[in-house]
Amino acid sequence: MRTQDGYLMVGAAGEAIWVRGANALSHPEWCEDPRFATNRQRMANRDALDAEINGADDEIDRARSTTMSRCSPTHTDIWQRLEPSACG
Repeated sequence: MRTQDGYLMVGAAGEAIWVRGANALSHPEWCEDPRFATNRQRMANRDALDAEINGADDEIDRARSTTMSRCSPTHTDIWQRLEPSACG
């Protein structure tokens, strides 16, 4: 997921975590999309889900730390994606 100052990786395999994560990212409609209704369907439609998440323009305007702090209380797994240059 692209943010104002870099990228984040989001993981929400369990159904309850998926719902909390989608809500924390201000996109509860993702939970109503039949392509994303279950973990199996999300994996089968991974490209479409990636497009939705990466197209979430509201996150582009937020700093990584802001998005991470919104997701953390929901127990949604979220990590900063390091650029290759940061890995030494």
